[in-house]
Parts: sequence; structure tokens; C-alpha cells
Amino acid sequence: MSELLFKVENMAQYIELYDDEVHVQMPLAIMQVIKIKDITDIEFRRANFVMSGKVVIKYRDNGVNETAYYPFNFMFNEGMVGLMGKLNELLEQLKGKKEDVLIKEVIKIRCLGCGALMDEHSQVCPVCGRPQV
Repeated sequence: MSELLFKVENMAQYIELYDDEVHVQMPLAIMQVIKIKDITDIEFRRANFVMSGKVVIKYRDNGVNETAYYPFNFMFNEGMVGLMGKLNELLEQLKGKKEDVLIKEVIKIRCLGCGALMDEHSQVCPVCGRPQV
């Protein structure tokens, strides 16, 4: 078994980072095991005013595109930032072998009118159409 490097958990859900794979367990779901070398894209989304969000990991499993989601709330925020930092380090080590890995952080803000979440650079709310000035 690989060495456990980082773990963020709450009751029936957790995400574990090993030196060569990530385990994602959600309540009432089968644990997803993702080989780090198979990761094609990672999004670490968090709301700007609400300390919650999700991690989305896209990967290829036997030639098939797959996606794993892990929602988190304010209780995990610092843990999730630490986990993403460690995952970044591991992916950097693979960088010479795998150039197509892209990690991006998407920050969401709330619309001043309706409160819907939207991209922090949006000038107009995609839900209610109110300008964000």
C-alpha cells in the first residue's frame, strides 16, 4: 500500500491523498480510487463569502473519462487547501512525464441581486441579469 500523505474527513465522507493515488469516499457511494498519473484536470472551487465549495477531479480510467466530486464546508476549508497543495506537489513531480495536467482554482461570488453563485470576474449575473458594479 502507498504512504498516506494527507486526509480530510467528516463522518461518512473523506478524501485521502497517497503518494500515487487519491481515494474519494462519499456517503452511500463506492470509494473512488484515482491514480495520480491518470488525472487530467482538477478544479478547486470555493465560494468567496461562504467557506464551502468542492473539488472536482477529472481522470481517465482504462481510456474512459471519469469525474470525482468532493464537496466541503467551512469545517474543512484549511484542510482542503493543504490537500490541494500536497496534490500540486505530487503533480509537479510528474510534470516532466505528463504535461497535460491543469489545476485551477475557481472563486465564486454571490450576485448582489439574487444571491446566486457566479464567477468572480462576471460583470452580469447569469441568473437574474443584474450588473455587478
